[in-house]
Amino acid sequence: MAISLKKKLFLGFGVLAAVILGIGALSYRSINRMLDSDTLVDHTNDVISHIHEFDANLKKAQASYRAYILSRDPSFLRTGQASMNLVVPEALETEKMTEDNLVEREYFKQLIPLLESRAQGQSLLLSGAADRFAKARAGLEDPANRRANETIDKLTSQMMVEEQNLLLKRRDQETADAHLALVILLSGAVAATLFAFGALLTIRAEVGKREKAQELLQLNEYRLFQFLEAVPLGIFVLDKDGKPFYANQKARELLGRGVVQSADPSQLSALYQAYRSGTDEPYPAGEIPIARALRGEKSSIEDLEIHHPDGHIIPLQIWGTPVVDMKGNLQYALAIFSDITERRHVEEMKQSLISVVSHQLKTPVSEINGYIENLLEGLAGELAPQQADYLMDMREIGMNNYRLICDLLNLSKIERGLTTANPEKIPLMEVVELAMRDYEAILARKGLSFALKGMDGGLYLMADRDKLVETLRNLINNAVKFTDKGSLTLAAEARDRVILLKVQDTGKGISETAMAQLFTQKRILGTEAGRAGAGLGLYVAKHFMKAQGGDITATTSPGKGSCFTLTIPRAL
Repeated sequence: MAISLKKKLFLGFGVLAAVILGIGALSYRSINRMLDSDTLVDHTNDVISHIHEFDANLKKAQASYRAYILSRDPSFLRTGQASMNLVVPEALETEKMTEDNLVEREYFKQLIPLLESRAQGQSLLLSGAADRFAKARAGLEDPANRRANETIDKLTSQMMVEEQNLLLKRRDQETADAHLALVILLSGAVAATLFAFGALLTIRAEVGKREKAQELLQLNEYRLFQFLEAVPLGIFVLDKDGKPFYANQKARELLGRGVVQSADPSQLSALYQAYRSGTDEPYPAGEIPIARALRGEKSSIEDLEIHHPDGHIIPLQIWGTPVVDMKGNLQYALAIFSDITERRHVEEMKQSLISVVSHQLKTPVSEINGYIENLLEGLAGELAPQQADYLMDMREIGMNNYRLICDLLNLSKIERGLTTANPEKIPLMEVVELAMRDYEAILARKGLSFALKGMDGGLYLMADRDKLVETLRNLINNAVKFTDKGSLTLAAEARDRVILLKVQDTGKGISETAMAQLFTQKRILGTEAGRAGAGLGLYVAKHFMKAQGGDITATTSPGKGSCFTLTIPRAL
């Protein structure tokens, strides 16, 4: 029995409504999952902030108590008490926030008693006993006390690593949920659009006189396209043969033109004037996410720019994903992209702020250091021994701050791609002498011996003088800072095409956690975090050495010292 056109239309639009409702339900569920993931990410960030907070208060309290014991200044005791009173409550609150995490629960079982014992330890200083300072000083030097401090630092570091790993997993889940929501939304819209096309063709084939019904279907088709046009992200679709299929309004606005049916994937970069960010290099067509989606890959990039004919440049972040049928056969390649101009602007403002602030600090710190040097050289008269000691301390503090400011400036230039290297032939001894110039007095004051090995062979380097001196000064500065007794040795070893320059100290060594993050921008966790600038200079040094065609590596032996090795091209 033949089905009337009216029944066909009724049935067809019923199916279409069901598809739209189904896609809507799936989209609603996916968005809720994405919001749940976002909540978990915020929760993990709060936990990390609380761990930072009670760890910082504990270190502040310990430093204040030490200062009180050494100086007997009551203000340090008040500061220590105020900080210590916050430690245990903050740790308990953090424990409650992570009660569903079995790993963190075990860490807190060990950590809370240690923190409570630290809080109880202040009773000795509050007792008023005549011998309390002697007992407190003895407690500071007690190996058991040091082991307890190391255990607290280790547990705090492990908890931070646990939360950082959990944060990465939750962020990945958040991203996956967002991608899933977009794919569901776009897949539903494409399916609905194709359905509308099919309905329109059916009506034309069966009856040519039903103009009113035809107009109704066209109206529905238009509404479906409006849905895609209203999406605030650019949407670009290729069919399984790689031919442009659809671009919404936002896509046309960002790309500067719409769909070109005759184009193939290899022409997309040239057609839409796509370049690598900050260059005039055309973006490789095969690396664009929508081209990779045709190969069945999911990918994302944020180093692509669209150059419009009027000179306007738009940086884009692009996600690409394939759309397959129930049998796994590729049907479409989707690209979703957004304008990240504002985000880039914020990043540039951040870097500019670092640069401006650092420059405003660098000049006065440099001038202060110069006045200190003049006083130490006796230009303002003879100094008493105690005055000279104070000035030596001030000079060391000033040097550390000056180096930190320089590291911040260098980091800002590195992140903006403004650093360049100009290698030239220079004597190795000249570099060593320039790097050691400000540290001979500090070495003598700390009672550290200094030795040069392998420097008498007239060795020449092919390197950027300023950057190599800066790198070596960073290594010497860290070696002096972390070595309280023993020696510092600079040893050179000539090889076929390179020279190995080793900076060896007899300091405390580097922890396993710190070694894993040594040449990165991540903040070093553990006892090293209390030293100003620890780790940042090494990131800069690594970048400088790579820029000169060299490298920097490190080895360590806890409690016995560390050795940093510079691999520098040799001038033959």
